[in-house]
Amino acid sequence: ALELFFKQLGGVSRNFTQEEAIGIPALAGCLEFICGIAASVPIRLYRVGEGEEKEIINDPRLSILNEDTGDLLTGPEWKKAFFMDYLLRGRAWAYQNMNLNRLESLHYVDDRAVSVCTNEDPVFKRAVVNIHGKTYQPWQFIHMARSTKDGMRGVGLLQQAKQQLSMALNSIEFEKALVKGGGSKRGFLQSERKLDQDQLQDLKSGFEKMYGSSYEGFVILNKGVTFTPAQATSVEMQLAENKSRNREEICSLLCLPVSILTGSAKVEEFSRAIQVAVLPLLDSFDKALNRATLLESEKGALRFACDTRDLESTDLIKRYNAYTQACKAGWLSKNEIRHKEKFKPIPGLNVISMNLADVLFDIESGKLFVPNTGQAVKMTAMETTTQEGGESNAS
Repeated sequence: ALELFFKQLGGVSRNFTQEEAIGIPALAGCLEFICGIAASVPIRLYRVGEGEEKEIINDPRLSILNEDTGDLLTGPEWKKAFFMDYLLRGRAWAYQNMNLNRLESLHYVDDRAVSVCTNEDPVFKRAVVNIHGKTYQPWQFIHMARSTKDGMRGVGLLQQAKQQLSMALNSIEFEKALVKGGGSKRGFLQSERKLDQDQLQDLKSGFEKMYGSSYEGFVILNKGVTFTPAQATSVEMQLAENKSRNREEICSLLCLPVSILTGSAKVEEFSRAIQVAVLPLLDSFDKALNRATLLESEKGALRFACDTRDLESTDLIKRYNAYTQACKAGWLSKNEIRHKEKFKPIPGLNVISMNLADVLFDIESGKLFVPNTGQAVKMTAMETTTQEGGESNAS
């Protein structure tokens, strides 16, 4: 316990495993929020057309990505593990088992089983992937790297936030030591005479039993032996405050408010957390999917995208109000709005609203159009008429 106490007091970082890091409640809660929501979002496939996109629902790759991967993990399970590796370790891998140009199955690969060999050219980068002695090419994987500089190696929270996570682990272990000791106070045993080894051992074992979690009793001190309790340290007195600060720091690392973990988040805070923490992750995932899963002949004509409409519906009223204002102002048509919401276009709605009281001016042709009268007038003709009437151009 003293070792843990001095470690916590001095803020000394230590090495820890991924499993230990996930044991930190704040980090586990943040990861569960981000990765759980991101893994539940379905993947769609769209055909890109002129001004519109048509959803494709019968592509066999959709079933593999969303439901049955052909591996032991289901669709949501492999995506959740994939995102966990990306955030914690900075890299994520999923092997595409191909039969010619057809995707047969998808296999999540733990990043700890992967090693990457890159060339030394800083411009034309090349790499190979080694897994248990077998060599693969990068294009065989759906791959993501966090804060990467070479596209293959990333920086995860275990490396980026080692100091903060170490402090949180030290606090947990220090608190555990206090609880295990039955809340005993630290102090000093003073003796007026020198005790032999047997007496010291009996005294030590008596105190261990007294402050053990399953012992209820007392310790008999020999004549001349007294116990003087030590004052509570600042670490002990501020244990709750340290836990709260560690939780706030971990939440800030993942761009989440603490209210998300406590369950007191308002609609605005929840919506902001989705926009800042979840949607950028899914956007990067879309790019990785399109790069790895689409054939070269399909790129530009097809695209995979996560369907985030349900996530964005948390701010539905504000978004629809913005669409209403844009439609009334006339710079967004109803079909353009439907396209943004991933709905099919409706014939006849490719129009914009105009106010009859406004006068429209075409900059390229120099014409004025008055919707209320249905007349179109060219600016040069207006100037000529004005000059014939005896007025100057300035007037």
